[in-house]
Amino acid sequence: NGGAACVAFGANASGCSITLAAMVEELRSAPRSLYARVAAAPGHASLVVGQVVRECREDHCNMLPTGRLPYPAGHVNAGMPSDELMCPADDEPSIGCFDGPWVVTGVEEPQTECEEVAVRVVGPIEAMGVIGGMSYAREKPRWQTINFCRNNRTYHGQPLSRCCSFAFLNAHKNPQCIFVGLPGGDCQSFLEVYQAERNKMYWTAIS
Repeated sequence: NGGAACVAFGANASGCSITLAAMVEELRSAPRSLYARVAAAPGHASLVVGQVVRECREDHCNMLPTGRLPYPAGHVNAGMPSDELMCPADDEPSIGCFDGPWVVTGVEEPQTECEEVAVRVVGPIEAMGVIGGMSYAREKPRWQTINFCRNNRTYHGQPLSRCCSFAFLNAHKNPQCIFVGLPGGDCQSFLEVYQAERNKMYWTAIS
């Protein structure tokens, strides 16, 4: 998503640098997610780069580094420690967002793909039809699951920083909506990337 990440791994006799180079090349050649395309600067592909910050030969010696990355060459403070941690902490601030509806976002296993399944309150009158009787409704919490997730992070653990919701027409000119949380970028950029992806095939196109 354009930010720093940290990975711990074991390497064979070729060493950590060669192993990391192979991992970086694999990441560069993999298809980029919608999130990554939104976070990238307009007109520029986000390039994955990596550097070895610790190489050692003892058991479990590759513990979490707490230092800071140096400023890159060409910077006025090149070589000096920057404000960017070598390994960002996992307690980055995030916000909660609704994600759905599932038929649009493609969620098939809500219990495993959602941090929390969203619910809505059901009033007493509606509860008679939803649950099957006022007396039963009084004994049980009056709520009903809806086809949305409540997430603070993406499926791969990135903290959300912005919530977005959109309305559009599908290929059959029927109204649809989508609610998403973004780990980076802005809502307009997501909409442009999402529409371009959907419009690759006429039967999934939106307007």
